[in-house]
Parts: sequence; structure tokens; C-alpha cells
Amino acid sequence: MAFRLAPTAASEGFRLEAHDSVGSTNALALEHARAGDSGKLWV
Repeated sequence: MAFRLAPTAASEGFRLEAHDSVGSTNALALEHARAGDSGKLWV
């Protein structure tokens, strides 16, 4: 299944990270935050 952000979300700087399968989207988001990601990321 393909996902994409709405044009309004993309224009406001949101990013999308799609995976076939993950154990926890919260854990992935936390990894990004700990690595210094500034946010606006949908996993």
C-alpha cells in the first residue's frame, strides 16, 4: 500500500516515512527524536 501526505501537510514541512512492517511506530519516532530529528515526521 502506498501512502503519501496531503499537499497541505507537505507544504507545511511534514515528512512521511513508510515501512512495510514495524514493531512500534512510537519506538521509531523516539529513535528519530534522540538522533536530533526536529519533528514533523509521520511514521
